[in-house]
Amino acid sequence: MSICFAVAAKEALNKRRILPFEFLNWAKLDIKNNDRRGIANAITNTKRALHSRIDEILCKIRIPYSKDWNLKTSTELKLKMLSELNISVNAIVKILTERRNDLEHNYLLPRLDDVQLAVESAELWLEKSALYLPITIGMGKLPITYFSITSQKEITISITFSEPQEVVLFSDEEKKTIQLNIDG
Repeated sequence: MSICFAVAAKEALNKRRILPFEFLNWAKLDIKNNDRRGIANAITNTKRALHSRIDEILCKIRIPYSKDWNLKTSTELKLKMLSELNISVNAIVKILTERRNDLEHNYLLPRLDDVQLAVESAELWLEKSALYLPITIGMGKLPITYFSITSQKEITISITFSEPQEVVLFSDEEKKTIQLNIDG
């Protein structure tokens, strides 16, 4: 009973979760209004899109679950972690933060062309940053002697087994199971 409840709770949470590209699409719709309210909303939704992806990457690589990580971690520390992982985003976050701070703390509306540039830059980074989201793969029955994953345009998995046998792979992200025969 508790397992069913946990699955139902997770599904309900996933339905409420707003994804980075959803925030970005809202920003694009906000800009189309071409009015003060739309410009203000566009910059905040663009910043949300970017920060949502940053948190998504950090969560997927399990940094928030380490014992020294504070759930209310500053953006500065998150950016430092991404930098240490060779994931560059600092310039875009800096520009967006400056525009949003001008709006929220100085009550200055950003220029439309600055907001459009921010939205387009965020979109490019969101597309690129999808490469940083690891795929969860589970395996069973494995006497492995070698394992490698490479990712360019598509993911390649190389596995060497100590003795031939049937292997089952499953992926949460792709929601599929792959059965490998004894010959691989």
